[in-house]
Amino acid sequence: MLNRLFFILSGMLLCLGANAEDTARVAGNSGRVRYFKTQYAGNLGLFSVGYGKSVLNTNVTIDFNYGYLPAFVNGATVHTIAIRPSFHFNITEIGKISTGLYTGASLNYGITSKTYLKYPDYFPKKYYNPNAIHVNPFVGARVGFPVNNKINGCSLYSELGTVDYQLKLAFTNKQIRMADIVNLCFGLVFVLK
Repeated sequence: MLNRLFFILSGMLLCLGANAEDTARVAGNSGRVRYFKTQYAGNLGLFSVGYGKSVLNTNVTIDFNYGYLPAFVNGATVHTIAIRPSFHFNITEIGKISTGLYTGASLNYGITSKTYLKYPDYFPKKYYNPNAIHVNPFVGARVGFPVNNKINGCSLYSELGTVDYQLKLAFTNKQIRMADIVNLCFGLVFVLK
């Protein structure tokens, strides 16, 4: 029951998601667009902020993000730094509102205790893979609209994402379903002038 509800809500959110690139098109901007974004949940922490630019005529974006996960959520405080390239497609404009889909994969660096780029000497050599850096694929949807003269536009978005090691586990262990390894996040993008 909860799995069905999760997928129904996810599908609805993917139909309503958002991003800055479409908003920039609606607002009459062409070429490169700069934007600021905030996000709740996902693989960047409980809350995150980011700054990004679009390239290649706004079909590709690159975000630089900082995320924070407080200890009361996970038992340890985690700071995340990420670079998130994404490719945007299926963009539809309805009047001043635009919608679209996108996909990408972020490269996350998690800063907390017990995460390592290189394990200390007391760990067996080559037994563990470094666990501070992960690749996090995602798919998202967005809806963008113009706001006012101070901000070029605003967009709402939602994403389904996962983490590289969870994907590997799902492919090697038949007991793990894809629904067990995906997460959902929501965000807001402000297109800067």
